[in-house]
Amino acid sequence: MKKKTVIFDIGNVLIRFRWIDFIHELFDDEETIRGVEDAMWMSGLWNELDRGVVSEEMILKDIISRRPEYAAEIQKTFDHVGDAIARVDYAIPWIRSIKAAGHQVLFLSNYSGLVRRANEDALDFLPLMDGGIFSYEAGLVKPDPNIYQKLVDDYHLDPHNCLFIDDNKANVRAANALGIPAVRFKDYEQGHAAVEAFLKNETAPFRPMRRIRQQLPEEECIAILERASDGVLALNGDAGYNYAVPLNFAYRDGCIHFHCAKKGHKIDAIRRNPRVSFCVVDANDVDAEGMATDYRSVILFGYARILEDPEEIRASARLIGEKYSSAFRDAYEAEIDREFPALACVEIRIEHITGKEGKALSEKHRAVSSE
Repeated sequence: MKKKTVIFDIGNVLIRFRWIDFIHELFDDEETIRGVEDAMWMSGLWNELDRGVVSEEMILKDIISRRPEYAAEIQKTFDHVGDAIARVDYAIPWIRSIKAAGHQVLFLSNYSGLVRRANEDALDFLPLMDGGIFSYEAGLVKPDPNIYQKLVDDYHLDPHNCLFIDDNKANVRAANALGIPAVRFKDYEQGHAAVEAFLKNETAPFRPMRRIRQQLPEEECIAILERASDGVLALNGDAGYNYAVPLNFAYRDGCIHFHCAKKGHKIDAIRRNPRVSFCVVDANDVDAEGMATDYRSVILFGYARILEDPEEIRASARLIGEKYSSAFRDAYEAEIDREFPALACVEIRIEHITGKEGKALSEKHRAVSSE
């Protein structure tokens, strides 16, 4: 069994931040409540508490300066903020069950030192976990991609072998953009079901082919990748637009290789979201009279990695040279040397691959195989 990692947000996932009840317990007057909430939440200063870069005293002073008429009430809210935190009964059993199944449990939470000190008892599940990052200790807050990357780097994580659970839509979207599968937490039942499905490999990120009789066997898909001269790479591009770009490539040992410049749309898109798709068309003959197309194509999904090691870069570039210029080895070696300072090479590790052919070709295939 491959060890997996479940990454939990803390607030409103493993604890409850009961703000509405809390603020109404402190103050009866709705105008006061609105004034305190405006000063604390509308200014963005609470996020700076979570970031932990500016002193708590300075942030409190700035919050009070926003609504000075409520200075005493804001101070009272800060003094009692630990009362807004409540334990949940499912946190410890949930963590223990994941650990008992042989998996790793981490946390990634926007959390301030003030709130942690105010109610440390609510975090009694922390000793059961394998580690994690509090925003105030990292000087970063979600959804900044750097805090996710720090977790990946600090714990040597394989992003697509993780599941991130967070109640905030923007935080979930940021994790997904970095190639970390993420689920927005609504309640324990829904969250627990998502984790169980992930741990049991019951999630189905890739759809089965509907017309199974036209599906190509995997060895034929590989043969198409080996002989094809070009394909189309699909990425999550700029401004929310998908970006599909044709390129030359080479296939070797379950991976697609291609090269490009170190800066540009492709590289930026891969850094944002390394989960990509790639398509190759092997045949595309139009049967005008039959109003059909005799096609054969391969679609794959994979995880793109921008190569950093110089030897890996050279080996990847040589694959391209061997495929397209095998008779001119000295020439492509010289080209690699000349362009190396500006050369980027990308490896796509194939996670799922399917091939399909038109109905007429499929029928010919079956006829030949039955002879």
